[in-house]
Amino acid sequence: MQQNQDSATQQLACENVKKQLKTITKRLEGAKFARDVEDVHKVRLASRRLRAVLRLFGDVYGKERADNWQKQLKKLLKGMSEARDLDVEIIFIEGILSELNYDSRRQVPGLRRALLRKQQARQKLQPKMAKEIRRFEDKNILIDMHLDTERMLFPLRNKEIPRISESLLERLRERISPHKNDVINKLELLKDIENNGGHHKLRIAVKKTRYCLEAADKAFDGSLEQTITKVKNFQTMLGDMHDRDVWKIGLENLIEEEKQRTIEYFGSARPFPKLLPGMQMLKDKIESQRLQLYQQASEYANSEVSEDFWNHIDDVFRRPANAD
Repeated sequence: MQQNQDSATQQLACENVKKQLKTITKRLEGAKFARDVEDVHKVRLASRRLRAVLRLFGDVYGKERADNWQKQLKKLLKGMSEARDLDVEIIFIEGILSELNYDSRRQVPGLRRALLRKQQARQKLQPKMAKEIRRFEDKNILIDMHLDTERMLFPLRNKEIPRISESLLERLRERISPHKNDVINKLELLKDIENNGGHHKLRIAVKKTRYCLEAADKAFDGSLEQTITKVKNFQTMLGDMHDRDVWKIGLENLIEEEKQRTIEYFGSARPFPKLLPGMQMLKDKIESQRLQLYQQASEYANSEVSEDFWNHIDDVFRRPANAD
C-alpha cells in the first residue's frame, strides 16, 4: 500500500469507500435471495459509486489492488444489470395495469402477457445472479477493502487533518476535467431527437461527472449538493429515456415472439389479435413518455445545465486549499 498521499486525500478516500461498503454489505444478501427489488438497485448503485471512488483514489490503496477490486466489482455489476432492468420494466407495466379502468379492459390481456413474460425472464435470471454474487463473496473483496480502509484510517484518527489540501484539489481537477469536457462535447447530441445512441453516451458522461462530484462532496461540507442535484436530475432524465429505448426494442421483439408462440400452440395466429391492443398501448405509452422525457431533458439542458454550467462545475476545485 502506498503512503505518499497526503492525509486529506487518504481520509476522503477511506470515508467514501466505507460509505459504499456499508450499503453493499447491507443489501447484497437480499439481492442474492430476491427479497426486495431495491436490494439489487442499491447494490448496483453503490458498486458503481465504489468503482468511481477507486478510479479517483485507487493509488491510495495501491494500483494493482484497486484495479483488481474494480475488476471484480465490474463482474458483479454485469451479473446484476439485466435483473435490475427487468425489475424496472416490471414495475412500469404493473403501474399501467393499476391505472386501467373498465373502458380499457381490451388492453388487459396484452399487458398481462407482457408482464408475465418479463416476470418469467426475471425469475429465470435469479439463479444466475445469485451465482455471480456468491462468486464475488468468495473473493472476500469487501473484507479486504474494509481491512485496508481501517488500517489506513487508524493512524489518522488522532491527527488534526485539514479537509482540503492542494494535493487533493489537484487530484480532483485532474479527474473531473475529462468527464466534464466529455459532457460539453456531447451536449450537441441532444439536439437530434433521433440520436438515441448519442443520448446514451451523454448520459454516461454525465454520470461519471456526478460520481466524481459526490466523492468530493464530503471534503467541502456538502457545499456541492446543489450542483450534484442538478447533474443527477439531468442524468435521471437521460437514463429514463434510455430505458424506454430499450423497452421499445424489447417489446417489438416480444410481439413477434408471442405471435410465433400462438401459431405453435394453436396451429394458427387467430387468437393473437386479442393481445395486440394491450401491447400496442404499452408501446404507445413508452413512445409518448420517451418524447416527454426528451423535451424535459432538452429544456433542462438549456436552463439548468447549459454549457456554461459545465464549464464552471469544477471552479470549487480551483480555489486555494486555505480559502474561506
